[in-house]
Amino acid sequence: MPSADQIRTTHQPLALAMGLLAFLVFVAFAPALRNDFLYWDDNIYTFQEPLVTDGAPTTLMKIFRSSHHGNYYPITLASFWIEYRIAGMTPAVYHLTNVLLHVINALLCFRLLRLIVGNMTLAWLAALLFAVHPLRVEAVAWISARKDLLAALFYLSAMIAYLRTSERRGIGGHLLVFVLHACALMSKGTAVTLPVALLLLDFQQRRPFRAALILEKVPLFALSIAFGLVAIHFQREIGATNSGLPSMTLYQRLSISSFAGLFYLGKTFIPTNLSAFYLYPLTEEFKLPSWFALLPLAIIPVLGVMLVLWRNHRTAFFGAAFFAVAIAPVLQFLSVGAAIAADRYTYLPGIGLTLAIVVLLDAVTRHARPLLLAVALLLIVPTTLRITVWRDTESLMSDQLRKFPTSVFAWNDRGVARMARGLLAEAYGDYSVALLLRPSDPDAADNLARAWLLLQGHGDSPVTTLTP
Repeated sequence: MPSADQIRTTHQPLALAMGLLAFLVFVAFAPALRNDFLYWDDNIYTFQEPLVTDGAPTTLMKIFRSSHHGNYYPITLASFWIEYRIAGMTPAVYHLTNVLLHVINALLCFRLLRLIVGNMTLAWLAALLFAVHPLRVEAVAWISARKDLLAALFYLSAMIAYLRTSERRGIGGHLLVFVLHACALMSKGTAVTLPVALLLLDFQQRRPFRAALILEKVPLFALSIAFGLVAIHFQREIGATNSGLPSMTLYQRLSISSFAGLFYLGKTFIPTNLSAFYLYPLTEEFKLPSWFALLPLAIIPVLGVMLVLWRNHRTAFFGAAFFAVAIAPVLQFLSVGAAIAADRYTYLPGIGLTLAIVVLLDAVTRHARPLLLAVALLLIVPTTLRITVWRDTESLMSDQLRKFPTSVFAWNDRGVARMARGLLAEAYGDYSVALLLRPSDPDAADNLARAWLLLQGHGDSPVTTLTP
């Protein structure tokens, strides 16, 4: 039996690694604590949401019985309810919660990857690369993206619990994974992929395939299907599944999904020109470009790479397959909203892709580890700079317009932010451009009329109509 001194010596490197990881991640995202609420969903999630501002104890029960703007994520909404009781309209508290959740997720990622690869150094490097990557900024710096952070927390916890109880299966272990899965789904519906992720873990851990591996996951699959159907129902109820695009064939939808998948891969390796909202690249005839038809062909080499990994490197295969499975619900095969992609969608899937990159590099060169560490530390700089873009609505929408000058919602929302600051002439100009781009837009028309009245010395307080 090891002595107390031996146990302490064994745990010292682990504690140091966890502390350093938490410190670096917190430092990278600390600038978010100076950011404001955004009049881009933050308001409707927090201080303008009756379910959040109502302090009655029964409101918490109501939150778990209600959908919110076409989504069912009661745990996320409940977290805002608690914060509003504590901090009211102090944005730093909400941002601090997001940053701390991200730090916890980085530590959970480290824990999970240690169990998967059995190497503390590789697991630590992969967790750090995942956590400080600029693609993580949207999920952390945007208060409204809390759902991605909470879903990842419960999802990763469920995977860790699954691995920890794999050798001593009992009703307690199954129940814990089930409850964590339910919590992940009540944070964000994209957690439906967990049962498939656990099957991938079985493959990576070289568990002999048998019927029991499938049967034990039947309750998890049933839960995922139920939540998935509920999510689709609520999205259709508010029209979110209507992207405004013409009706598309099955092949065109596959083209959009292929574009989104390649987009996320590209941004992982070259995280530049990031944006809050990526518009569909439509032609002047409001159609997809002709080159979109070629994109599904990219599936062929991808499948070839996956086959090679499956035969030669189980852990890299697991990472790549986990990325594919976790990103699948947000590849816009069934269009939800008007954006073709979003940085926050890579939050959980990015763990798998980062793991695959790290273990493959480590397998081909002995210099991989110092190189990966250098890359991770360098990534902190663009990540910190990107956080400042999310400082307030005007800053974010100005950045959006630099990338996508035809973003009607961005012209309108920046006008709202400027009007709130008393910059009436500038707001009037923004509303004018929004209406020029989309003459039928009712929000832009109403805001423009109100701005004109205020410039003439008439009218009420500034309007705050935002287009999601």
